[in-house]
Amino acid sequence: MAVRRADPAIERAEALGRTRAQALLAPWLGQTPLDALPLPALIDARARKGAKVDLPALQARLDAAVAGARADDHARWLAGFLALARAAGIVACVVTAAVAIAAAGAVGFATRAGLAMHREAVDLLHLVGAADSYIAGQFARAALRLALAGSALGALAGAVVLAVAHAVATASGALAFPLPALDLAGWAAIGLVPAGATAVAAASAYATVLRALARIV
Repeated sequence: MAVRRADPAIERAEALGRTRAQALLAPWLGQTPLDALPLPALIDARARKGAKVDLPALQARLDAAVAGARADDHARWLAGFLALARAAGIVACVVTAAVAIAAAGAVGFATRAGLAMHREAVDLLHLVGAADSYIAGQFARAALRLALAGSALGALAGAVVLAVAHAVATASGALAFPLPALDLAGWAAIGLVPAGATAVAAASAYATVLRALARIV
């Protein structure tokens, strides 16, 4: 403790008792008594804001003061965890892009089928002078309404699943990590998903009709 407190980069250091150590292990080992387990003595050290602890120098001073003492800033563990989080984010982006492409293809197929069903009405609109953009806009608005309804239902289902998963995880008491908390920007990003799906559907329908009408003309 004296060595830790003497480091100018450390704001405070606190020795953790055996009860605190057992509480830290509870997410992995449960509430089973750990009296027979040889737990190490732990010191929780907090660095000053903006200061960087010279870990090798601190370790050298600890070696000179107490045999077997070890200073750990969890950098190696955090690096692996952050790499895993970044990989999960990349996979999520790839999956989202694949879903968007598949959705655009499905909307295009449905739009072409609808255009074939209403071919006579489309020809009539052409005869009375309707522009291709007007006809494409009608199909885009129909796709927009359907996509908006589907996105709303999907968002509601996703919210229910997240709420149930959160309740189950909280009730189990076996969380190795704290549950993430989203700020306003995070919730806004989630809200952009159904809005983006709706925009993709409308744009796909509009572009599909324009291409089809160009071939017809």
